[in-house]
Amino acid sequence: MQILCKNIVNKKTLVLQPRRYFINMESEDLDTQIYHRLQQLIQENGPNNAQNGILILIKLLQNISEHPEEAKFRSIKKTNKAIQTKLLSLRNINDILYLIGYRDNGPDYEFSSAVEILDIALPIIEVTSSEINELLKSEEEKERERQQRAIREEMKAKEEAKKRLLDQARLDRKETNTHLLPTQDSKPQAKGCGKKATWNDIGVDLNKKGGWR
Repeated sequence: MQILCKNIVNKKTLVLQPRRYFINMESEDLDTQIYHRLQQLIQENGPNNAQNGILILIKLLQNISEHPEEAKFRSIKKTNKAIQTKLLSLRNINDILYLIGYRDNGPDYEFSSAVEILDIALPIIEVTSSEINELLKSEEEKERERQQRAIREEMKAKEEAKKRLLDQARLDRKETNTHLLPTQDSKPQAKGCGKKATWNDIGVDLNKKGGWR
């Protein structure tokens, strides 16, 4: 008997929900456990870090699936720098490795399960990777839009500041020109006007006796 499941990423909460692919009823419990562990992996490590590790895990599992008789593909070297930093450093990755069939063998993780388990595990992990990728693209688009909006707002603010400076310069120039214009109080006086009269002007000589010239 087969059941139908569906896995969709809820982009707000980063929670995975079942997506469509067929699994055997006998494998339902394993499928559910892997599914929940993947959710936990994303939530605790973030989509970027989770995606980096999941891509490596997919490659490792694909190698086993394509070369089931090759023992070298069943081993995960803990000393491998990329595997160590991108995969094994993820929180709760050990739970997923254990569910898939890996066992800690000291310096390595050895795949000790039947290859058929990958028919269940690999599609779930691949779907999860695809959904994370869609989520990351959506977030990148939002970030680009945010940056472009910030640039537009900055340019608008600069234009408004420039306009204010130009308006102020025109206003200052207008006020300066107004102060330079002649006013009624500053009109030139007629000849002789404004000159202070003296005794000599009216024919009086104060140095002479009697005063009149």
